[in-house]
Amino acid sequence: MNNAQRWLALTALALFALPFLLGCGEGKKTPGPKADMKDADLSRCDLSGKDLQGADFSGANLYLANLRGANLRGANLRGARLMSADLEGADLTRAHLTNNRLRGANLRGANLKRANLTLANLTRANLMRANLRDANLQGARLMSADLEGADLTRANLTNAGRRRAYLTRANLTRANLTRANLTNAKLQGADLQGAKLWRTNLTSADMSGANLQGADLRGALGVNLEDTVGTPTHMPDDPLDDGESGAQADSVFLWSE
Repeated sequence: MNNAQRWLALTALALFALPFLLGCGEGKKTPGPKADMKDADLSRCDLSGKDLQGADFSGANLYLANLRGANLRGANLRGARLMSADLEGADLTRAHLTNNRLRGANLRGANLKRANLTLANLTRANLMRANLRDANLQGARLMSADLEGADLTRANLTNAGRRRAYLTRANLTRANLTRANLTNAKLQGADLQGAKLWRTNLTSADMSGANLQGADLRGALGVNLEDTVGTPTHMPDDPLDDGESGAQADSVFLWSE
């Protein structure tokens, strides 16, 4: 390696390490509880385990940031860019993630209870064993996201869409899956007790071992109850109540790109 090549290599290394050496954020603002980090550049920052409760990260760049185990309860992350960020085990209870870019993010085991994920982009995100109880996922994009073992109890997945959703052993108790397109979905062993599946498309979905006790399947398409357990309260041929069949809602996209 000649001197020019060494200089280029050292320059590239310095540029990569700069965020870690100089601190995170423009002007070296220090992230903390209720901190104002709006529109800050926090890409590749190590914020693992930090208390960031109630902080404002709206519009911030958190690309490849390390937020493992961070406390983000009630944090404002509207419009933030968290592509490929590591949020494993982070606490995002009641966090505002509207229109957030979480493509390829690691949210394994994260607590997203009552989080607002409206219009969030979760394409190829890892949500295995995540807590999404009572979460709002209207309009969210979950293409090829892995939700195996996730808890989606009472989550709003109204008009959820498309195919190859990975929901193996997911807890969808009383979840709202109205008008969902779950064609080819993986629902083996999923808990769908009391779930609302009005006009849900389950064509070629693998529901072996799924629990449909008390589920409402009115208007559902392609339903195959073979190898499922439990008794639904309503079957696909049962009529919807007046005014229900025309209900509209935002979309949650779950197809594979």
